[in-house]
Amino acid sequence: MAEKINSENPHSMINIGKIIFFGFGILCIIGSLFFANKGYKQFSYGKNSPYWPRTDGEIITSEEKYTSDSRGRGHYYSEIIFEYVVDGITYTSNKVDFSDFKSTRFVKEYPRGRRVTVYYNPSNPNIAVLKPGFSSKGHFLFIAFAIFFFLFGIGSICLGIKYQTANE
Repeated sequence: MAEKINSENPHSMINIGKIIFFGFGILCIIGSLFFANKGYKQFSYGKNSPYWPRTDGEIITSEEKYTSDSRGRGHYYSEIIFEYVVDGITYTSNKVDFSDFKSTRFVKEYPRGRRVTVYYNPSNPNIAVLKPGFSSKGHFLFIAFAIFFFLFGIGSICLGIKYQTANE
């Protein structure tokens, strides 16, 4: 017969605490895998992009935008969209480089109407960039987040084990 969970039974509270620590730990480890995967993809694309085929393209949107959170804190960023043709199919992309930082300096560097050289992934022409190579700054953040979430997840699981053994 299953044990009922209630505050009167101290063993049921131990099980709930253990489940919370373990569940949170597993979620953190899954989050770390997400960041590690994203960082690896960006690194891989950045590393290979200088050797990708090139085609001509044109900047179709070049705007400086502002975004803010619910507290009113915000920042400016650039929205650069370019168009290019591969094998008769027209594509658009917004990747200036393989970092996730959208510096406002890109608006001056890539004004609307400017002709550009586009580097595109031959396996998937939807993936294209104006500046091949990779930014260590962008990859460092993904690796740092991956390590942080992994260690936090392991720590949470260890606390769950400690919590369980301390209360047995």
